[in-house]
Amino acid sequence: MKQIISFFLLVFFLAGVGISAMALAAIGTNEARMALLEGLSSESGWVRFVSYRALRRTTGQDFF
Repeated sequence: MKQIISFFLLVFFLAGVGISAMALAAIGTNEARMALLEGLSSESGWVRFVSYRALRRTTGQDFF
């Protein structure tokens, strides 16, 4: 599972951020959620936005 998470993290930061964030959300593990939480502190506004949307979709919460 960690290799899958690492793969999605690589894709997450290099290209296709939105798709990768939703893929991480679909995995639904704590490791995947932690990766999305890390995305919330990114310098990129787009990465922060898609991380937030993915977390909101999977957790149902609107704050992190």
